[in-house]
Amino acid sequence: VITCYRLLDKRSMAEQIITSRLKVTPDDPKLWCSLGDLHMDDSHYETAWQRSGGRNARSKRSLGRSALRRKDWAAAAGHLEAAVALNPLNPESWFSLGYAYLKMDESHKALRAFTRVTHQQPDHGEAWNNIAALWTQLEGYREAFNALSECVRHKRDNWQIWENYAHVALLSGNYVAAARGLKQAAQLTEGQRLKVEVLQGLVEALENWGQPQAAAGSAQTDSQAAPLGDGEQDDELM
Repeated sequence: VITCYRLLDKRSMAEQIITSRLKVTPDDPKLWCSLGDLHMDDSHYETAWQRSGGRNARSKRSLGRSALRRKDWAAAAGHLEAAVALNPLNPESWFSLGYAYLKMDESHKALRAFTRVTHQQPDHGEAWNNIAALWTQLEGYREAFNALSECVRHKRDNWQIWENYAHVALLSGNYVAAARGLKQAAQLTEGQRLKVEVLQGLVEALENWGQPQAAAGSAQTDSQAAPLGDGEQDDELM
């Protein structure tokens, strides 16, 4: 009922229900979290956490998301770590935690968090995309290619991901896959996009057939990729 009133923008009625119920069950963390949602006030989430005796994952998730909105990455990571410790089967919490780690330059922690997402939700394209970006930064090109191979299965209409797939395929020596990625990106953008450095790398691979490292090395000058963030849209670059 409270959620319905919120959706109908009847905030005063929602607050009346929450307040009346809190008089009966003042330690109910769900009610305090609902009050926090209503007013976007972190103090209510903190109260929910305290009243639950430190056992309410939802309040920590909300505090973590609030910290992400403020770009307080360390605080977000702390709250979300507590949330996943209490409820590890929540892929979106792991994704948000991975994004916070990413912003803190904690690449290995971010990689573990995004991997937990894919274990729980194998079709989570953004998580696969971010795993690939992290492995690319760590120069684990084969692992990055494997992750992007999973990503394009679930994000087939995203030209940025196909472009990144082509790039990482080249870096890992998968030239046929690199050509396929360029083709898909070009088709999806009606010929408006063609990653020149990947095309150049493929040409060099043909010229230096039998020496795959030569082509891969030429592409490493632009091997960084920016991951998708918490709540970002698919039209962001990887």
